[in-house]
Amino acid sequence: MIKVGNRVYIVPDDTRNTPYYRTVVSIGRKYITVDDNSSYNRFYVQTRRSVDDKNGWNPRLTLYESERDYQIMLEIQYGRCELISKIQNKLPNTSLEKLEQIYKLIL
Repeated sequence: MIKVGNRVYIVPDDTRNTPYYRTVVSIGRKYITVDDNSSYNRFYVQTRRSVDDKNGWNPRLTLYESERDYQIMLEIQYGRCELISKIQNKLPNTSLEKLEQIYKLIL
């Protein structure tokens, strides 16, 4: 659970940019604010995605509680893709929608 004073891991969608740590300054009903010198220091509480700045520009960042949480999310995504790929290999004429249904049934 994120609390004021915790260090959080921020990951840019653009893989050319390096993830980094910041400290949580405040948590409100809508936003989590971190100690960043730029104007990209607010994240939505529910989605943990960065908020547009005053000019409508958004660097597309995601906030994680730790680097380990980010690694777990990557492992889950990779495992999901791998499982769907294996199902698709066994059932080659199955639509993607059906593959998603099968995947949800398995989990």
